[in-house]
Amino acid sequence: MVLHMNEAILLGNVGGDPEVRVLNNGGKRVRFRLATNRRWRDNNGEWVERTDWHTVVVFAPWAESASTMIHKGEQVMVRGRIEYWESQDPVSNETKRGVQLTVAGPHSLVNLLSPPPGDRRSVDTGPVAADPAPGDGGAGDAPPAGDAGTDPGTASGASPGTGSGEGDAPPAGGERSGELAV
Repeated sequence: MVLHMNEAILLGNVGGDPEVRVLNNGGKRVRFRLATNRRWRDNNGEWVERTDWHTVVVFAPWAESASTMIHKGEQVMVRGRIEYWESQDPVSNETKRGVQLTVAGPHSLVNLLSPPPGDRRSVDTGPVAADPAPGDGGAGDAPPAGDAGTDPGTASGASPGTGSGEGDAPPAGGERSGELAV
């Protein structure tokens, strides 16, 4: 049997307030841009940083919560499928193409990680388990993140604080991540 999988996880900052559209069936579609950063050293040893912009489109059951809780500057994690689309402009007859991360269905996720700087809204959505003791395999036992190296394509080439490392510690100040309610 051949298995196929199309799943992607992005963690980044929202570039603008989401665009909300009511669909013909009465449901909502929420669309926003998400910035992810990569940082690495070039051949001269200088730090280089690149920001990639992604289009995220959220449908039920996540759209209702996303439309009211996600705002510009917030850090979010989204899990969904990569979709390529194509449409024909009726006026110019021009073909438009694009790619987006679609968040829909039971295996998708929208997770609000932190409010924008200066915003003190709570993102706590319930109890959080106590931190594991040293030696229990918790985040505190992971080795510190090392130099990003010179290969921009490696996982260690992500920017500090993006949550892409295996042993990232929880946010400072006791802030907790919160999964948006369905």
